[in-house]
Amino acid sequence: MSRKPSNLLFFLGFLLICIKISYTWLVLRMVPYTTTSIEPKAHTGVNPSMTWNIGDLGSVILSFEETSHYQIQGQRADEEWAALAPNGGVVYLGENHDPFTPSMFHQLRCLDIIRKDIVRVRGSENPVEPLELTQHCMNYLRQMVLCRSDVALEYCAGKPHVEVFPLTYECQDWRQLYSALEVNQASLKQMRVK
Repeated sequence: MSRKPSNLLFFLGFLLICIKISYTWLVLRMVPYTTTSIEPKAHTGVNPSMTWNIGDLGSVILSFEETSHYQIQGQRADEEWAALAPNGGVVYLGENHDPFTPSMFHQLRCLDIIRKDIVRVRGSENPVEPLELTQHCMNYLRQMVLCRSDVALEYCAGKPHVEVFPLTYECQDWRQLYSALEVNQASLKQMRVK
């Protein structure tokens, strides 16, 4: 007879936990989604639109073509990919010098993370799952591609072997972003020395 009350208590406890989880799930579904994950007010001196205002980037003409650089593996590849986001591509803004990553550097870092995980998985003798960070990067890059929705047409031909023809694009001048990053990181370094 003593087992019945224990079973009943266990069942009631389990039921209570299920109700609590269901309630929490319902409440979280009612919370409105926001476009930023932080409160701009908490970061004094930072643009509330969550963009880094470094002025007009200008434009450059870029021909997209295959390159011997930025390969998948090797020491040279590691160095070239790391150089794309100096010091992680982090900028420090506002009175509190809060760390932020401009989207371009986040995207470049994600490509490098995916590249490294491809090498790790490919080099393993046993089946290996991709890292959780790789999954984050795949989702982030997918969302950025959709967000920017580039409608430029790219000609390709030749089934079953697709040949992609070189393209020329007018792009924002990313060199301006690198210059601003360098100035930002150097000024923080000088402040820390003082």
